[in-house]
Amino acid sequence: MVLMQEEFSIGLFLGKLFKKRKMIIGVTALFILISVIFALVLPQKYMAVTSLLPPDDDSGSTLSSLLSQTGMALPFSLLGGGGGAGLIDKEILSSSTIRMKVVDDLNLYELYELEEARAENPAMAREAAILLLGENSVIDYDDVSNVLRLSVMSTDPQRSVDIVEKYLSELESFNQDKIQASGRSKRIFLERRLALTQNDLEDAETAIKEFAAENGTIHIPTELENELALLAELNSRLIFLELERATVAQDAAPNSPVLRRVDTSIRVLRDKLNQMETVGDPDMHVHALNSLPALTLEYFNFQKNLRIQQEIATLLIQQIEQAKLQETNDIPTLKILDSPRVPTLAIWPRKKLIVIAATMLGFILACLMALVSDFADSIKTNKEGKLDAWQWLPGMKRSKQA
Repeated sequence: MVLMQEEFSIGLFLGKLFKKRKMIIGVTALFILISVIFALVLPQKYMAVTSLLPPDDDSGSTLSSLLSQTGMALPFSLLGGGGGAGLIDKEILSSSTIRMKVVDDLNLYELYELEEARAENPAMAREAAILLLGENSVIDYDDVSNVLRLSVMSTDPQRSVDIVEKYLSELESFNQDKIQASGRSKRIFLERRLALTQNDLEDAETAIKEFAAENGTIHIPTELENELALLAELNSRLIFLELERATVAQDAAPNSPVLRRVDTSIRVLRDKLNQMETVGDPDMHVHALNSLPALTLEYFNFQKNLRIQQEIATLLIQQIEQAKLQETNDIPTLKILDSPRVPTLAIWPRKKLIVIAATMLGFILACLMALVSDFADSIKTNKEGKLDAWQWLPGMKRSKQA
């Protein structure tokens, strides 16, 4: 027996499909009808959208700006974070705590059909509502434009707007509480530091008076005045940096990049001062302080300490006032770019897409059914009942011959 096969014929293929056109049209029409019913039965969902600018990241304290105003320029820009507030706000909005408040305050159990479950098991119903709220909330943050976008889907258009506004309200409240709590802790810290500084200032003034009473007036040589003023300024900067670190440490993690950069600046400045006070600095035309007469050096140290304590006290008083303002701050932190509006068009289901997809699927399935039917009709057997010839596709006939 030899297996014979003919070549495929597109004409015969289309002819077979045409003969089965009633089947193809019927199956396709059935799919279209089912898709239309399915699209009409599915619950419609509406989306409310808002976009906002998170608050500026104020990682560096107001001490930096005060220093720049006094002309003491140090690289305090190292303290600036920039861009982190948006990611923080995204995490806050995604937290279960915020979503739980949204669920409870807006009573979303009815919206998510969880009223019966809530009556039986309130804790489980709350978790389910929080999960459904999360599934219907989309929070995107663009770190390039620093824009946060919040979208909420709901079967009720007005409800979607209410949820978005509640999200924003809770985020604003969280930010306000954080700012005020930070201001309160800074004020308490700075007031304690000011009390210590005032004691040090009194001690410095007393030391100067006692030194003058014992040794009389000490005159610093004119050629050393600029050097001593520079050293005094650098020592003041070191104190300010240490105070800056203590202030920032209240809000930053122990191993945060901000604190590491401040620690590096402090270490570099200390090394520089140690070098200048022990061996001098030829590049800056500064002689070693060890080379000064003993009384002159002692008098300079008293004057340096007094000046530093005076500047610290002034700075602390200014910071305390700013901390008090921060503690009572009620200025909105969020800048709303697009306010949420009640949507008029449902975003789901996409009826046209569903019908088009169902039509294509029904047509392809109907064609396959037509080919299977044609294949069944083409099967032939011999007198013994064994398979003798068949046709895979129109024009591709296979048969056995002697």
